[in-house]
Amino acid sequence: MWLHGGSKEDIRKNIAQGINNQMPGFGERLTRNQIMSLTTYIMSLQPDTETLIASNDDDSYLLSRNELPLPSSVSVCTSCHGKDGNSVIPGAPNLAGLKFEYIYNQIHLFDNGNRDNATMKGMVTHLSDQDRVLVAKYYASLNPPEPDNHRPEVPENGVITDPTERMVYQGDWKRAIPACTTCHGERLEGSASFPRLAGQSSVYLVEQFNNWRSGARKGDQGEMMYNVAKKLSSKEIEDLSKYLSELK
Repeated sequence: MWLHGGSKEDIRKNIAQGINNQMPGFGERLTRNQIMSLTTYIMSLQPDTETLIASNDDDSYLLSRNELPLPSSVSVCTSCHGKDGNSVIPGAPNLAGLKFEYIYNQIHLFDNGNRDNATMKGMVTHLSDQDRVLVAKYYASLNPPEPDNHRPEVPENGVITDPTERMVYQGDWKRAIPACTTCHGERLEGSASFPRLAGQSSVYLVEQFNNWRSGARKGDQGEMMYNVAKKLSSKEIEDLSKYLSELK
């Protein structure tokens, strides 16, 4: 159940609205003050991520130049995600370029089942909070080059001609689908809340689109990606994934 390890706003929201198939909502049973008090109490039980980060020597995370041996909590990840954060097997995502907060949050989602993956569940369940910080900060330190601005020219009518590029940079508001760049950044480099899409494995992206669409993957705010993916055709998913994977 994702109360421990969540942000204050996420915990408050989960208490008020509940978690699908895991916990009922208490928005109508508790007062606003009671919910806020409970949120504050739960926050007090979990480690402060920033404190954990500060307690570690920054040099211990900058291991990409083989200056130090990889800690065991990181080395186990390299068999799929690579020592340099680039996937070494089909279907495993590139982690280089993802932000610390995003990686750290995804570890929690695998642990609590909102991301349903038996392999990852087994990998993260026994990681301590400090190990989770270590893994997240290591891969976040492997920043790839900043992606180029691939935004196509917009014709006089204001609508990008290519349907895939139009979906990426303008969206499809007739179907209430926002542009990918709205959340993932103008150059699709990602943020603390949203992953980098530029250069990501196309096999992985197709799988994730389908997982969002089927409901197998959860944990996004307001079910945003579920609402996007369920409106996309299989061809659109294939075309988007291929386009995004080729951005460098």
